[in-house]
Amino acid sequence: MNATFTIDLNKLCARCHEHHAISGTQLCPHCTADDPVFTPPAPPRRERAPHKSGSGLSGSMFDLIMRTEKSADRQFHALLLPRGLTIEVGIGEEFNLRLARLDCTPSIVEWQTVIAALPAAYRPETAVTPREFKHTARDGTAKWYLEDHWQMKRSR
Repeated sequence: MNATFTIDLNKLCARCHEHHAISGTQLCPHCTADDPVFTPPAPPRRERAPHKSGSGLSGSMFDLIMRTEKSADRQFHALLLPRGLTIEVGIGEEFNLRLARLDCTPSIVEWQTVIAALPAAYRPETAVTPREFKHTARDGTAKWYLEDHWQMKRSR
């Protein structure tokens, strides 16, 4: 019989007292080989580690959209990416998307990449050309934006 099992180094076999017992039993592998009715215990079940609902940009966009929809506050919710690009999503009558940077206007390639990462129900039906603008806050800090909005696809 080929079986895998785990040895409990803190417990000796109840029958021979010479070898360590198999975890969850009282007997060692030598004594269980002599026992025709012995069935080895099932391996312990491993719990899955909690994970994000998605991975990469697509998963992060999905999480951002779900957070925005759940709040239903008609405000922009943001996601800051590691290299300084901020993605902002607002959901009201239309889907609103803004990309921002502190040092320059985000590129059109970044815009297209973010659009491609959106879940299908939130992508625009036709290509959109975002508008560029610079916003200066009261404290003097500036952000450069690309922004556009469109109707979301309605489920039928």
